[in-house]
Amino acid sequence: MIRKFNYTGRKRVRRDAVAIVLAGGEGDSRRFNAAFDLEGLGLPTDARVYVEAYRASSYKRFAFGTVGNLTPAPDRSLDDIDPNVDLRFRVKVVDEAHGAGRIVGVADGLTPQAPDQDAKKREPLVPLQIVDLGERVWRLSLQEFPDGPVVLQVNSRIADIEHIAKHDRGFRTVVFPSILEQVLTYLLRIDEYDADDMQLEVQKWFRFAAELVASAPPDDPTLRDQWITDVVSAFCVRQHVREHFEQSRSQE
Repeated sequence: MIRKFNYTGRKRVRRDAVAIVLAGGEGDSRRFNAAFDLEGLGLPTDARVYVEAYRASSYKRFAFGTVGNLTPAPDRSLDDIDPNVDLRFRVKVVDEAHGAGRIVGVADGLTPQAPDQDAKKREPLVPLQIVDLGERVWRLSLQEFPDGPVVLQVNSRIADIEHIAKHDRGFRTVVFPSILEQVLTYLLRIDEYDADDMQLEVQKWFRFAAELVASAPPDDPTLRDQWITDVVSAFCVRQHVREHFEQSRSQE
């Protein structure tokens, strides 16, 4: 089956339009609070708003009224969700006017905030994780993808590896084009995406790639490898990858 990539089939609810804040803690039931800014999106005022907490095999849905009358769910307890995994949230706006629900707006992969956390802190496209990789320097982890982000793992045995991964131009020029190529190859081998249920992490990668070459992934499977090559090449040009690599070598 040929996949269709639809970037306009639904409204994208901006991440900064949703605030999920954890509450409770030791000796108290884990729960959350949610605030929304859905004005200006053109969503039906009678569309239902749902917040979904999920991670691994744990999942729970909460009803928050309608776009025109947002009402917090009375029970926002997270005690049914595994506390030992990284919790994420999803907001869905569903038009149920004609029986079967149709998703008309979504925000996915939302990371909840602690009560004192800065809500405007930017989330990186590829978070960094420091782990023991034995003799490997780095590895791309797709374990949580696409429900969660792609993660760059670097070896904790290497001195100053966090600084190297974040600031060393030689390291970044070698690693990041490879990450982009691996992720797009992984995504384009998945059989099909439903535009209404495409996870936010998938959207971010396709949007990032499409902006580099001003085109969406081709439906023709025989053209996809060339599209990936063009995306990676455009990334290298924009980031001056060869120039930065040569400069890093000359400074050694």
